[in-house]
Amino acid sequence: MDETIWLASNGHLLKDSPFEELFVRNVLTRVRGLDFRALGAQYRFTDDSGRTRYCDFVIQEGEGVRIAIEVDGYDKRGTGTGMSRSDFLDWQRRQASLVAQGWRVIRFANVDVRDQAPRCAELLALLLRDERSKESHSRSLEQRIRELEATQERRVAEERAKYGQERSELERLKAELALARQAPKLSGEESRRLGELEQAQAQVKVLERETNVMKTTIWAFTALLAVVLFLAFQTREPSGQPFAASQQPTGPAVSQVSPEPAREPAPVQPAPSLAGSSCGEPLPWALARERVGEVVAIAGPVARVAIRDDVRGQPVFITIGQAFPSRQRVDLVIWRGQRDEFLPLLGPDLEGRDVCAFAEVGQREGVPQMVLRRPGELQLR
Repeated sequence: MDETIWLASNGHLLKDSPFEELFVRNVLTRVRGLDFRALGAQYRFTDDSGRTRYCDFVIQEGEGVRIAIEVDGYDKRGTGTGMSRSDFLDWQRRQASLVAQGWRVIRFANVDVRDQAPRCAELLALLLRDERSKESHSRSLEQRIRELEATQERRVAEERAKYGQERSELERLKAELALARQAPKLSGEESRRLGELEQAQAQVKVLERETNVMKTTIWAFTALLAVVLFLAFQTREPSGQPFAASQQPTGPAVSQVSPEPAREPAPVQPAPSLAGSSCGEPLPWALARERVGEVVAIAGPVARVAIRDDVRGQPVFITIGQAFPSRQRVDLVIWRGQRDEFLPLLGPDLEGRDVCAFAEVGQREGVPQMVLRRPGELQLR
């Protein structure tokens, strides 16, 4: 991809300042080895106060190379006096938030973009080369490559198995079709015999139903008779005489029998926990790392939504818990093939909302990750 194709797709994001398009044409085109697929414009992030911010440009390759670029003018408000105290504080907070989130920030003045383009390109190329040369960056790329290769191998195996099943079914259906075409129609005599057999079967079923009804009646009558006899014997004493409540016993003193101690009720077994079985009873997001390999429902606040058209697969990352680079988070991943189905949920107000995700919990670089494939696996709360 070159700058022409990139501008055709992202030029609408550069309307606020002519220097931003000038930066793309004069500076970025001079940076040797720059892959425009890794370049993003008007990158949205959340600062430490929870405020939504935008960075002019970012270059992101994997998880290791994260460069934030700002193209600044001396007097953005047109007052002729440069930054005010509040402007300076706002600038400083933007810078601190980007650095805290793992970005290396480089800033270029508008006048340098216009008059010193080769120098700007050289500085950016040196920074990009420094980031790429780090061992951690290479390791993260190798890990991601292994994950994608394993995924592709699994999909190939699944496709082969599916192809084998379809081929087996196709062969079976062809054999059944051949038998159907070879079967001659019944003659008149054969049709008559078949009708007699079906009639006899129907009579057998009627007899079976009548027998079952008779058995049920006999059992019911027997049970009723047993109940009547039991009640009749309960109303009679063994001597055949009614018992007088005021009659005192005669003869030797009768020792009183102590009453049987009351039995303690059996302990009630607690019902099995349903936590995590659905978005009706989800687990807190912090427990996701304990459920790796399981299909569970987890819930929590959305800290960040990143639509990454600049990386392979063009995924959408929805971060629950704390924002990157904190490892106290859960990453929800929606790949480009399913993104259109999730568009109604990916509105600008998704950040800060509580959501519930129901899918298998995986793990990437020690951080829980859940790949969402159907809209029903993501619910707003």
